[in-house]
Amino acid sequence: MIAPNLRRVKTVSCCPPGCPGLVRYLEMPRKPWRGFVPPIDTPKRANLASLSLTVYPYITREKLQFWDTLTDLSKLRSLVLDALSDSEPLMYAAENARFDCLERLVLRLKCLADSGQGLISSAEMFLETLNPLKTLQLYGDVSRPLMAKAVKRHGGALRELTLRATGRTAPGQEPVSHNLADITCIRDCCPILDYLNTEVRRSESDRHETQCYRALGTLTSLTRLELHLDCSGSIFKDQTSVERGSLDDGSGTLWDSSDTRPRDADIRDALINCAVDEALARAIWHIVSARERGRQFSRLLITSGGTKTVRLLDMYYWIRHMSRSYLFTRCIRDDQNSFDVLEIGKEAREELEEEEGGGWQQWCPLVNYGRIKTAFGELWPLKTGNWRHDWSSRPLEMISDPSEPFQSRDSEAGDYL
Repeated sequence: MIAPNLRRVKTVSCCPPGCPGLVRYLEMPRKPWRGFVPPIDTPKRANLASLSLTVYPYITREKLQFWDTLTDLSKLRSLVLDALSDSEPLMYAAENARFDCLERLVLRLKCLADSGQGLISSAEMFLETLNPLKTLQLYGDVSRPLMAKAVKRHGGALRELTLRATGRTAPGQEPVSHNLADITCIRDCCPILDYLNTEVRRSESDRHETQCYRALGTLTSLTRLELHLDCSGSIFKDQTSVERGSLDDGSGTLWDSSDTRPRDADIRDALINCAVDEALARAIWHIVSARERGRQFSRLLITSGGTKTVRLLDMYYWIRHMSRSYLFTRCIRDDQNSFDVLEIGKEAREELEEEEGGGWQQWCPLVNYGRIKTAFGELWPLKTGNWRHDWSSRPLEMISDPSEPFQSRDSEAGDYL
């Protein structure tokens, strides 16, 4: 039974063993609740407008069926399913429930070893049964085909879109990060998109990375962008590149989680990709906001981080310092093209740096300390005596001809449309 005037419900995920106070509360003896006295006359089913389910550990088919008995799901305008690990809940939603009024949908997928493909297929089926959405947010283990089909199905009506594929859709599979073909797909399918939250995998500031930023600038209806720079490393590595020269150990294989010693070249690539300073952020802002037609771009939030390719705990100290975040906002006056820039988390970073000091000595016990220091020194020779002041982002490789057509070495997304 739900209160008749209630319109929004948000459940909170809670793990009792992690909350001593809740454990004590659950252990307190108490009498069963007998309901309201006098009884409240309420309809059998409520008419919620917003339902957010965050269930520990995962949402089940039975949980969704339970809410289907409590409220009329066809009246929902917003639905959040924040912990999906198997196909059953979405299959039930696609086959038995109606969401005629739904405008906003949030899905967070977690593919387990035995449920990955089934969960993705059920998500695709569920999205196909819905009327075009205004807001769509996909998080977690989202495959590239799912992203492409979702954008194709709902893009014509979408005003807000979040695509944050942070994991894998199968054991051992490479994490999904957006490439040029994905961004072009979003541009072609979402003509009235106002807000986009997505990520781009860095590739050492090469022309392919620059083209991704250029493509984002062609979304002429876009006014707000939250862009996460995935610093995991380039997926376009040229194993014969002479640039890898003195730092390459010559093993000829990429390091993965089963190895104990990453290649020197992987350490070098991780340092380059994780170096995100204000100069690089400003360059991205100028590329994304420089448009000749369409709505004026007003806000850009750049965040960075991630070491999925080089899973090396020893690099945490360097990456934490160099992977920075910036907020750009255009000035309100229409006759000015000026903007403000703010580094997010600057005070906390500077306080932590003051505590740690500027030397390398405290990190000498780290297993790969010497190799990291060597790679860092070859990329950015020490000048000031404090390594934190000597590094800088690699400048973006600019495209000489602005009319040059977009080219991508990975056209995989286009194959799903």
